[in-house]
Amino acid sequence: MRLFFLIRLLLLSWKSSPSLINAFQSLPPYQNFKYHTTAATTSSLSSIPNSFDVFTSGLASICRLPKGITVIDKYNEEENESNNSKEVEDELSLLLYDVENDANCRLVRERLTELNLNYRVVPAVSKSRAVTNSSYKYYSSKIAVLPALMINNEVRENSNNNQEESVEDEGKVFISGASEILEYLDKTYNSAAATTIVGKEKENETMNQVTDIIYNFGNLIASILRGGRGNEVSLAADDDNSYLPLIMYNYEGNQFCRLVREVLMELDLVYDCRSAGKKSPRRMELAKITGGSSQCPYLIDPNRNNEGLADSSDIIAYLYRYYGKYTPPDRTLNLLSETILPLAKPLLGAVAQWQGEPESEKETPLAMEKKKEEVAEELDAEISSAPIVVYTYDWSPFSSECKALLDRLLLNTTTNGEEYKEISLGKEWIPGLIDQPMKRSILLERTSQSSLPHIFINGKSIGGLFDGTPGLVPSLQDGSFWNIYKNNEDTLLPQQ
Repeated sequence: MRLFFLIRLLLLSWKSSPSLINAFQSLPPYQNFKYHTTAATTSSLSSIPNSFDVFTSGLASICRLPKGITVIDKYNEEENESNNSKEVEDELSLLLYDVENDANCRLVRERLTELNLNYRVVPAVSKSRAVTNSSYKYYSSKIAVLPALMINNEVRENSNNNQEESVEDEGKVFISGASEILEYLDKTYNSAAATTIVGKEKENETMNQVTDIIYNFGNLIASILRGGRGNEVSLAADDDNSYLPLIMYNYEGNQFCRLVREVLMELDLVYDCRSAGKKSPRRMELAKITGGSSQCPYLIDPNRNNEGLADSSDIIAYLYRYYGKYTPPDRTLNLLSETILPLAKPLLGAVAQWQGEPESEKETPLAMEKKKEEVAEELDAEISSAPIVVYTYDWSPFSSECKALLDRLLLNTTTNGEEYKEISLGKEWIPGLIDQPMKRSILLERTSQSSLPHIFINGKSIGGLFDGTPGLVPSLQDGSFWNIYKNNEDTLLPQQ
C-alpha cells in the first residue's frame, strides 16, 4: 500500500509539471498570466477524489492559513442583516472567470470569502466554453488575463427581465488581473483595507515583505499539492449549455469545498457561490435550509427541484451522474496505463502464450487441440450470454475500477434492468493465481490483448479500461460505447 502511495505521488508530480511552472510564474508581485490552452489527452481524466485528494487538499488549506477562512469583522455583525437584500443585489453583479488551481485566482476567491460576497463563477480553464465557444452565454473575447471579474452595473434594473443577456453587452465592466481585482474589491467593499492594497505604504515594510514571501510561497505549494485538478475541462464533461447555474454555500479555505470546486471546473459548470466563511451571517441562513447544520459545502440544484446535498463525496458523485457523460476512473491507474503497462505488455503477452501451452508432456497435440476447441466454445457462449460481458481478475485494481464505472454508468442509463456479466479468470495473471489460463491465451490470439479487464459489448471486443479497440473510457468519450450497445455503430446516440 505504501509503495502504491509513493508511485501515485511521483506520477502525479510528474504529470502536474505544467502546473508547477504556472505556479512559479505567479510569485509576487501578482504576475498575471495570459490564458493558454493545451491539447486534451486521455490523462485529462479527473476521477472522484479519494483519501489522497482529501489529504493534499487539507495541506493546501493549511498552506494558506488564515486566508479565505473567516469573514472580516465589518461583515459579521448582526446589524448588517438589515442590509442583506441590498448587498445580495450588489454581489450578484459580480461574475468571476476562474481557474480553481491558479494561484492568482485563489487570491481573489480568498478576498471574496473574507468580504462575505456572493458571486457567480464561470470556469475559464483549458477547453472551457467561456473561452472557446463564441455562442456560449458566458463567452467573452475580453478574457486575456486571469482572473477576470465582470461587474454588471445594470443587474438590479434587469433582475425582473427574463431576456437572455450576453456578457459582451454594454454596461458590463471587466477587470483583469489579481492585483487590479483586489484593489477594486477593497475600495468598493472594504475601505478600511486601503492601506493593505498592493503598492500602498505600510507601517512595517520589512515585516510585510517577509509576510508576503511566506504567503506567496504557501500559495505556490497549494498549487503544487493540487496539481492536475481544477485546471482543465474533463473529457467526461457534458456539452449541454442549457443548465441553470448551481448554487453552493462555500468558503475558499475549506478543503472539502475545494474538492467540489475542482470538479465543477472540470465539468465546466457555472455556479453561484454563497460565501459562508466562519463568522458569516450566511451560516444562519444555511442552517435554516439544512435544518441545523451550517457546514460547507452545501449544493443546491435548481435544475432538479432545488435538490440539496451536504457531503462533498455525495455532491461530487451527484455532479458526475447528472452533469457528466460518465464517472471517470482513478486517474492514477490511467497514469500507470500510459507509462508502466506498455513496457510490461511484451512480458504479459509471452506469459499468456506460455499459459496456453500443454501443462505436461503427457498431453498430446490432438488432446490439446480438442481442449482448446472446448475452451473456445465456452468463451463464445460466455461472450454472447449478456449485452455486456467483462473478464476480470479478483485482485486487479483496473478490473475493480472497470466494474465501478459500469455500475455507475448503467445506474444512470436506460438499460431495461440489464446488468453487465462479470467472469473472473482468477485472482491475477501470475501462474498459480490464474484459474483459466487457456481462456486468457485464446483472448490474446483473437484480440491481441492479454490484459484484463476485457470488455465485450454485444459480442464485440472494445478492449480494456483505457485502451484496446478503443477501450471503455475512450469509447465513452467518443460515443461509440452507446452505438455498439444499441447495435447501431453508424449512428451517434447520446447517453440516456
